[in-house]
Amino acid sequence: MCAIFGVIGSYDGQRCQEALALMGHRGPDESHILAQEGLFFSHNRLAIMDPDTSVKQPFHRDGIVLGFNGEIYNFEALKKELKAYPFQSGCDSEVVFAAYLEWGEAFVERLEGMFAIAVYDKGRLLLFRDRMGKKPLYYYKDARQIIFASEIKSIGHIVEDLKINSDAIRSYLSFQTAIAPITFFEGVVSLQPGEKAVIDAGGTKHTFYDDILSASVHIKRARQAHEEIETQLLRSVQTRMHADVPVGYLLSGGVDSALVCAMAQRFSDQPIRTFTLGYDEFERYDESVYAREVADHIGAKNEKIIYTYEDFRRDIKRVPYYLDQPLNDPAALPLFHLFERIHKDSDIKVVLSGEGSDELFLGYRPYMELLDIEQLAKLGKKSWLKNYFKAHPSEHREWEWYRRIFSDELLFRGTAESFTDRHQQGLLKDKKIVGQSIDLITPFYDSYRDNGLIEPSVWYRYLDLKVHQGNYFLTKLDRMSMAHAIEARAPYMDQNLVKSSFQIDPALFLHGSQTKHLLKEVARKYLPETIVDRKKRGFSYPFIEWLERMGALDEALRMNKEVKLFYPKALERMVTGAKKGAFKQHMFGIYMLLDFLANRVKR
Repeated sequence: MCAIFGVIGSYDGQRCQEALALMGHRGPDESHILAQEGLFFSHNRLAIMDPDTSVKQPFHRDGIVLGFNGEIYNFEALKKELKAYPFQSGCDSEVVFAAYLEWGEAFVERLEGMFAIAVYDKGRLLLFRDRMGKKPLYYYKDARQIIFASEIKSIGHIVEDLKINSDAIRSYLSFQTAIAPITFFEGVVSLQPGEKAVIDAGGTKHTFYDDILSASVHIKRARQAHEEIETQLLRSVQTRMHADVPVGYLLSGGVDSALVCAMAQRFSDQPIRTFTLGYDEFERYDESVYAREVADHIGAKNEKIIYTYEDFRRDIKRVPYYLDQPLNDPAALPLFHLFERIHKDSDIKVVLSGEGSDELFLGYRPYMELLDIEQLAKLGKKSWLKNYFKAHPSEHREWEWYRRIFSDELLFRGTAESFTDRHQQGLLKDKKIVGQSIDLITPFYDSYRDNGLIEPSVWYRYLDLKVHQGNYFLTKLDRMSMAHAIEARAPYMDQNLVKSSFQIDPALFLHGSQTKHLLKEVARKYLPETIVDRKKRGFSYPFIEWLERMGALDEALRMNKEVKLFYPKALERMVTGAKKGAFKQHMFGIYMLLDFLANRVKR
């Protein structure tokens, strides 16, 4: 696990070294640079596999240079196929280089894991990002140079006059994040999950080397589905336990992380170490008692880490540096604190997380609500209802759902959907930013339909894996863990498990109004019924109370006067509502966006 940075074309060596140093948190164990005329490749290493061996990335041979960030879980199997290469270490990174030398661009199709890879091959720059979007990769191109990096801050150190991209503001308000390839900076492009970019004298070409969808449904019985899920998840967990450094586990007390921990404990001859967040001042948010129940049941060693108002007040100013771009997720702050404590108080450098289960197995309550609303599309006469909703507008999301269904529009636009188009129209002063949120997700819908799929629940899962996970949750997990030099692994986001899930008959995912039915049936073999059947509680903590306590809600009004993004009266209504408990996450997102924009103005 590492950071990569490079420039093709004209460059200042000192500035490039400074840009690499800005990502020192991602790889504090080693740094290496290859500097030639018109070519700068560099790498920071976080030593996970074979940590005692110096692995001098970037690799180079015969005019080919490769930089790699990530973890390849099938590297040992690939290594057996690459017998002609003179390996000098037991690291997966060296296998990646050997694989490219052997198979060329097709090598990426053989890799299983999380990765961002840059290859310079005789005048061409090739960039690759893993299928689920676990590892980040950005690039910038102008007449003088091409710059790539694991984090935008390093590109910004070279290109100091980057301007704000208004499309990113619309994406952020609509979906709580900038959806790749969009970033908050004009000219800076994010590779999408499963994407390859080839940049040469002829221009730039983007293609997808793989997708997670499968139009082939061949698992049609419940028992077969349970067996497939269990087999794939067991393999995924066991694979991700493999490291030459200590491994820990995040445990929230919910079924997702609990099942990962329970499976991991079966593969371990020692009690695994689990870590849980707690909130002493606000017990209604604290689920550590359930985490303790799981730990006691499986025989794990659990540590509770308390998050306080003072931690929050400090972290809300630190976290944006590591995110680079606004991310409307209050959970980023306590997660940042959790990884910081793990880093300071233990020798653990790898952590397994339960990320991705809800999107994979229909774990959110709105899925079931929306599937019910989908049935209204079959009504023969909807014109009166269409006109009624048009004449009685509302900013609430539920109103928007019914308006869409009676207007024969695409209903589901992602669990990450935040401000509706109408809400944005009433808030934003700059009407050039206002647009249709559906435009941002149309490419995903086209891909879904191109596969011949028409089942709504499949669309829900596919879109959320692409947007909610690939651009939102996995971004948070990567940045908050790597801020403290910890590699986070997500077993549910294993490419084989994900693809298998789309080969299961969609009807098997539904069991009345029960969420995550298939996974819960697997979990019953490993966990107490009290954990499996406990009512789902979304992760939350008193962030809006703390924002008000520190004066941040009123500060948002002041910052808005500076950046002039929102109508003052409309924003005042949002602040008043947030103080009363309405639109809480919306207001958190507004504060983080205004803070980002105000600081950009100051610079």
